Amino acid sequence: MSLRSAFQNLPKYLSIDSIESYSRKSGRIDKIKEFFELKPITDNARVSGHLKKKIKGKDKDKHKDITGGLYAPNAPFSFAILKDNRNDYRFAYFIAYSLKSYKEHKELSETAKDTLDKLFTVCPPSSIDICFDTPTKPNFEALGLFGKVTKPYRKYETRYLNEPELCGIDRVIIYDKSLKDELAGTLWRIEFTLPISQALRFYEPPIEEMERVITAVF
Repeated sequence: MSLRSAFQNLPKYLSIDSIESYSRKSGRIDKIKEFFELKPITDNARVSGHLKKKIKGKDKDKHKDITGGLYAPNAPFSFAILKDNRNDYRFAYFIAYSLKSYKEHKELSETAKDTLDKLFTVCPPSSIDICFDTPTKPNFEALGLFGKVTKPYRKYETRYLNEPELCGIDRVIIYDKSLKDELAGTLWRIEFTLPISQALRFYEPPIEEMERVITAVF
């Protein structure tokens, strides 16, 4: 299933929020420059503060070896390339994020979806984050039905399920989206990180597994 098909075939209550590729840089960055301009990520760059923390080494998660990055200021969606210092700097993270946003890019245009499809043909996806948003506060205890839940020292009442007992899902996160993004009203988000270990055209997201979690928690 192509990314274009993924947007069309997901149930309406689920949305793609981010797409990530961990790929060799060689030749790919030049091809991406054919889609839009790329600029270095500086302190004043209009990119996620979360990405800036990764570059500065303040966010010690799976991106702890990030040394710098590029972003696309004029792209029809938020896009960044984070340079990785492992493997002699030959690899990078190519990330399209905040695709389901309540501020900028509220709804992706058809042209933007086509660009995403072509972009991640150049750098095949390694994971996709799919989100479910609701004004209903979650039952955090129910999340424990699917594995060990952790509560990091962070705001937004965030809960992590890092090794869920769910087929085709690497991680589940629940947090107060309205508090995090300073939105009017109440909005909770659950995000599912789905690994992609084969050609995307053969990939189908684990809809039933995500529905199990949503039903239990909300």
